Amino acid sequence: QNADPATPPERRAVIHVRSDDNPAWYANPANPYGRALGEGHLAFHNNLVNFTVDVGHGNPGAVGIDYHASNQGVLKDVVIRSADGQGLVGLALDRKNTGPGFVTGVRIQGFATGILARSQYVMTLEHIRLENQSVAGLRNETHTLAIRGLRSDNRVPALVQTDASGLVVLLDSELKGGDPGRHAIELDAGHLRARNVLASGYASALRLAGVGVEGSYLADYASGTPGGLW
Repeated sequence: QNADPATPPERRAVIHVRSDDNPAWYANPANPYGRALGEGHLAFHNNLVNFTVDVGHGNPGAVGIDYHASNQGVLKDVVIRSADGQGLVGLALDRKNTGPGFVTGVRIQGFATGILARSQYVMTLEHIRLENQSVAGLRNETHTLAIRGLRSDNRVPALVQTDASGLVVLLDSELKGGDPGRHAIELDAGHLRARNVLASGYASALRLAGVGVEGSYLADYASGTPGGLW
């Protein structure tokens, strides 16, 4: 098993799952097929390792992996790709009560959004690669995410945080390929703790509440005002 998502897919994919092209049930991004069921606290030991998911062509409403785990679960050494880039979400972490869980060695190619996080518990992500998304590499709303070793190669923002209850800790990451009119991280609401994060191509590493923060490197950054017990 390989922890590094740079390992070629043909060397690490034991199972390859590919969707049909242009099926009617994946045609509507506003109503993703098959996403109405499943939530709660009993998704124990959902461990998925060493496979590739390809949503094919002409599937703008497709979600590559709709992942749910409670208390313990691992998604490891997985490639999720949209062959023509039209998929909706590569990895969805947005069912009620998702987490705690661990996602490592995952590479997402294409899709509007690489990872969508929208739950209330904690997920830990490590060695994640996001490539060629059209809206955002990772969009977090209400989740608490601990991320280390994120590698994003995108013109769109690598990370977008949108809800006041969301929290992202981002360490040792490289966000490259950016549009010079955009920012690598868009913190519209919520909280960010970033250390050793390098951005390139973008106007800056961080946009805070709509205003760009000068600089392409976040050596040690915390949003908001630090507090103490006394």
